[in-house]
Amino acid sequence: MIKALLALNHRQIPANLHFQYLNPKIDLAGTPFFVPDEPVSLDPEARLAAGISSFGFGGANAHAVLESYANPAPGEDEDRPCLIPLSARTRPALIARTEQLLAYLSVGGRDDAPQALPIPELSAELGLGRLPETAGPMPLRALRLEVSDLAAVLKRIGRKRGIDLALDDVRDCVTLGELSACIGELTCIAPSHRDSGERLLSGVAIPDRAVRDASLVQIGFSLTEGRDAMAERLAIVARSKQELKQQLEQFLAEPEATADGLFSGSVRRPIENAPEAPSSPDAPATVEELAAWARYWVAVRTAKLDWMDLHGGPRPRKIPLPSYPFALTRHWFESPKTAEPETAPEKAAAPITPLATPAEKPRPASADPVTPEALVRRFPSSAVALAYLLDHLAKQSNGATITLRNLVFGAPQDIDLRHLKAVGIASGGLTMAQCLHQLGTAKVLLQAEIAANLSAPHFGGGTAGSRVTLGPIAEAERSAPFWAAIFGPLFGAEGWIAEPDAPALSALYRADAVGFEPRRKASLAQIEIRRTQGGSFDFLAGDGTAPPILWIENLTVKPAAAAPSGQQPREEALAS
Repeated sequence: MIKALLALNHRQIPANLHFQYLNPKIDLAGTPFFVPDEPVSLDPEARLAAGISSFGFGGANAHAVLESYANPAPGEDEDRPCLIPLSARTRPALIARTEQLLAYLSVGGRDDAPQALPIPELSAELGLGRLPETAGPMPLRALRLEVSDLAAVLKRIGRKRGIDLALDDVRDCVTLGELSACIGELTCIAPSHRDSGERLLSGVAIPDRAVRDASLVQIGFSLTEGRDAMAERLAIVARSKQELKQQLEQFLAEPEATADGLFSGSVRRPIENAPEAPSSPDAPATVEELAAWARYWVAVRTAKLDWMDLHGGPRPRKIPLPSYPFALTRHWFESPKTAEPETAPEKAAAPITPLATPAEKPRPASADPVTPEALVRRFPSSAVALAYLLDHLAKQSNGATITLRNLVFGAPQDIDLRHLKAVGIASGGLTMAQCLHQLGTAKVLLQAEIAANLSAPHFGGGTAGSRVTLGPIAEAERSAPFWAAIFGPLFGAEGWIAEPDAPALSALYRADAVGFEPRRKASLAQIEIRRTQGGSFDFLAGDGTAPPILWIENLTVKPAAAAPSGQQPREEALAS
């Protein structure tokens, strides 16, 4: 398909790559067919067609026929009167719609549309000297340009042309010629327009010259083809694009005023003596017939009009026009749990320090009591799920060491402790545990493989695929301070990687293994976070002796924001 399109576009049949000779059993003599072994030029004026066949091994066959595109002559039917209909759901949107079309016509009315950047000028800007136009196929990688230098050149060129140019705008360019053409195209684009940030009045991404060449008939036809007629309506009868601009400006100056060739109304407001449906005009329609259609269309909600009756003759060409000016209104459900509680002004986050020396008892981070509800508010659902699943399994195992493997966390969400539940799953001798949030549809917050020492006695050694509900997860008041002390440094401190401007974590994502010795948690004294070679983390919490009380291996997290540019990962212990 792509090869056929390029052949039609360049009007040239490409040579068959690596073709040397024809199979002697194929006789093309006396037929119009041949195998091109060199490019074959086609008639530059003729109407071209190409056929493409695809035969699938399973019997699914397809055939497509492509035809060359003939660009109509610019300015066709420019002097013929035309009806220009506009509609919107509200009156402010109709005014915005009018501003859109006026901005579109104003851009197209410029005679000084910027041209593509010549290669000699571009190469001089790049510090390569003035290369000839024939240097267009030169690959950009062969020029050995520094990325920072190219970015500076684009910014300088954009400033000269009154636009913003960045590396992202030219990221698909491979050659010097493509870069030149891309810069020229970007500087010829009709700009987007915003109305005080309240409504999106987007322009159309076509060159100014194409806007200038669009005829009045094409504009009128494109505004009726495939568009719904909404409640607030404006219809203009104009003889030229210049007259259309004047009528649009007059409506914006006095939206409620009436004038010759200018009709506006709302089908929400019934009117007395509504006009009757006009008869189909003799093509092309006269100004009086167009005015009758306009008067009827702006007044009658169920106006049924065949717009092609206004044009007659060949069907006008549809052209791209500005899209509907949608209001920039945010529609999003705000959960009560996501609302920020009213608290005292935040104090600057202190750097991470040891929670206590081995001889001391752990101290709470603040004088306020730590409750399970506070954990839910302060930490992501993935952290709460890990804390409560470990705490629950510790009770099931009577304090024995808990070992989990291949932990996978669900997406962050608002949770209610009353609906947390632990579930065990037997799978071919391998036992898994899940922490579920069962409010309506059950959602998995955490899934992990459990070590063998917990499998048989606490999950019943069930058959493969069996599920055992371990019951609701209790609200462990005495465990809440411990988990707050564990996750506080990881999630709450801005300096969690020993950098003042580093972002806090937003959610756990995956971990290779977790170990927990619940009998020793009362002796928690220090926390250590280490970044590994792969960019993940090892998390150790203990009392200064081996093994740690809680350890998390290869913890992968999703940060709330990207790290500052140029920041290098640290290999040493990040906090202790």
